[in-house]
Amino acid sequence: MSGQIAKQPYELMTSSKPKPDVKQALRLTLWFLPFYAILALHFRNKCYADPTSYFFRPSIAYAAPHSTDRIKQAEQYADSFTPSPYGTSRAYNETTTTLSDSRSPSTTLCVGIPSVRRPRLSYLKTTLASLHHGIDGNDRQDLTFTVLLAHTNQSEHPDFGKPWLKGMADTLMTYGSENDTTYEVAKLMEHNGSHEVKSKFDYALVLKQCLKTNADYVLMLEDDVIFTSSWWEKTKNALEEVKFRSWEMGYEEFLYLRLFYYERIRGWNSESWPKYLLASTCIASAVLTTLLLFQRLQSPARSFGFFRGSPIRLHIRLHTITILLITFVFTPAVIGLYFAAGANCMLPQPPGVQLMPTYACCGQALVFSRAVVQNHILPLFHDNQWGSTPVDSLIEEYADSRTGNSLEKAKRIGDMRWAITPVLLQHVGSQSSHGVGRDSGYGNMTPSALWNFGFERLERQYI
Repeated sequence: MSGQIAKQPYELMTSSKPKPDVKQALRLTLWFLPFYAILALHFRNKCYADPTSYFFRPSIAYAAPHSTDRIKQAEQYADSFTPSPYGTSRAYNETTTTLSDSRSPSTTLCVGIPSVRRPRLSYLKTTLASLHHGIDGNDRQDLTFTVLLAHTNQSEHPDFGKPWLKGMADTLMTYGSENDTTYEVAKLMEHNGSHEVKSKFDYALVLKQCLKTNADYVLMLEDDVIFTSSWWEKTKNALEEVKFRSWEMGYEEFLYLRLFYYERIRGWNSESWPKYLLASTCIASAVLTTLLLFQRLQSPARSFGFFRGSPIRLHIRLHTITILLITFVFTPAVIGLYFAAGANCMLPQPPGVQLMPTYACCGQALVFSRAVVQNHILPLFHDNQWGSTPVDSLIEEYADSRTGNSLEKAKRIGDMRWAITPVLLQHVGSQSSHGVGRDSGYGNMTPSALWNFGFERLERQYI
């Protein structure tokens, strides 16, 4: 009797020890937590410049080393600018919108820039200079630059009459004299304060002027961007590739080539949540199936090897609670961390030219072929010239209406929206030419700006 009483405390002590399955789950959790913390730190260091990421750090991400260098180079170039022989051979006329007969017939690209006065700072100087800087004489003859100071009284623009503007622009457009219809319409739009309407009007005027140059392509720009030095070489190569790949896919023409896009809307999107849910479910199912198979093969009656009786056996037994913990706690936690890291970080756009028919913004730099300008863009602007839809939104809406299997392939030009990665320019403006306000200029790139973070981290081989 006394011996039984003496054993009771020992039995109580031994019965309080955790069961093997609970002990295994606790041990695994202690291993998983440091692993998860290290993974989170890795994503924090890797994904700080993805605006769609939980780990996005604006104070670091908006640092602009490449833009700052290019702005300095552009300003120095503009201040010391001397017109090239190709520039002087392309006379401009400040009172009309037509080029002289000295226009080279071999022009490949017309660069069109409508420019408006901004409250604090003009970006046109560095925009034009960054386009010119790095281009040699042989490339210069392939380009023509057309600028419209988009005011009926052009002296209101801070860059009016500047020597560098006359030197770097092959054509300086105006709205004509006060008796011209174009001038009267522009004056009416200024009086009404209809910025969206006038921006489309100016865009169409510059497009028409570029058609007069006989250029094969037209690059339409906002006036507050800065280009990388190799932009023209990469644009030429991209246009050749886009043309070939569009034909290879059975399309006669492409709508545009995008040289800039905004990364924030390239993240996970709500429309694709069924796809994300399905992928996550498949991963969790695969994990569960693997663990159950692993547990099944752990039976002492089973061995591993090519021959029965093989001495190779698994000595670690997976308990059911461990399988449940891995499948329904650890796996969802890792999947959640993957999505928190951001789409641009986890699934970056591959380098080169890719189709980008959706989730692409905005209209800072679009290249159109001559045929597309004539047959699509100008008719579109003519039919919607008094609407309030901004330029870039109008083009995207038109493209969306020209997609889908309900149309013949020849009419589905909206399918052929291409973009180049890495982008070839940065949007540095503090005030969008479409009227979207921002907070500052070159020195402080603010979180509200339409910004491409990859541009600032271009590897040297891409510059």
